[in-house]
Amino acid sequence: PPSPPRCARSATRRLVECAADAESDVAAAALRALGRLGGTDALETLRANGRCGELVRRRAAIEGLGAHGSQEAVEHLQWIAAADTEPAVADLAVQALAAIAARDNVSGQGAIDALLALCAVPDRRDAAAATLSQLQPEALPHISRGLAHADPSVRRWTVEVLARVRRPEATRELEAAFSDTDPAVRETAVVAIMRLGSTAFDDVIRRLAERDPSKAVRRAAAATVAPRRSAP
Repeated sequence: PPSPPRCARSATRRLVECAADAESDVAAAALRALGRLGGTDALETLRANGRCGELVRRRAAIEGLGAHGSQEAVEHLQWIAAADTEPAVADLAVQALAAIAARDNVSGQGAIDALLALCAVPDRRDAAAATLSQLQPEALPHISRGLAHADPSVRRWTVEVLARVRRPEATRELEAAFSDTDPAVRETAVVAIMRLGSTAFDDVIRRLAERDPSKAVRRAAAATVAPRRSAP
């Protein structure tokens, strides 16, 4: 990539110096500005401060990483959200990922992937799922890729996210979950359809009620089918 202009390099150097200032407020302002300025040197400083012990600097570094918006920033925000022991800091990292996920670019898709992965982290999954369900409809095809994730818990929560969206195109994406190898994913999909009141997969659910190898899935599917059989 081309080198940044000399004035930008000079500004980055000065802000990197300010980010190490003994005064937390000065350092925090510099970290936020580095995120807006962008670049590799800014990213390295933001990553280092995102791991530091001082809460004010960590929070400012997260805001800076969100403004930086690069794929590398996304990866570090995901790490902070999963690993930081301070709930407010972890939630701020999820919020930063949400802002990036709303962008129609490669980093936006990376942020969606990061939020899907966070659905496997017990303390973060509610915030991640809520964020994903509020994205624009254009994000649905990428969100639905979570149905093919290697982790069954991510697949289950992807079902939950798609059900929360309550749009026909999101409901259609649930079809893949009915043939998932994990019975918990299939059961979650059946319960989601029952909650939505959709009749789009009635034939599939009847087959699950009769033939699914999992008793829990058969029971959930039967509970979904029964009210429809008795309906006038």
